[in-house]
Amino acid sequence: GKQFIRVSDEVRTWEEGKCLVFNDAFDHQVWNFGTQPRTVLFFDLWHPSLSKADLAALQPAWEALREYGEIADRFEKQARE
Repeated sequence: GKQFIRVSDEVRTWEEGKCLVFNDAFDHQVWNFGTQPRTVLFFDLWHPSLSKADLAALQPAWEALREYGEIADRFEKQARE
């Protein structure tokens, strides 16, 4: 089976042993047509041209997103119980 990802209007596939990096600020969608589960490691990177002032300005929004993610995780866990 194959796995595909669409980011904006580009569609790509994964290659074993290689990394796939994309900006999830763009509309994206993933398909897994294989029989094996797909495992993904997510992490966030700051754009290197952001200044310390830029990062400080983004920090409150970043904390709110993190809190929202924790709330969503708790809700999903409770829904499965």
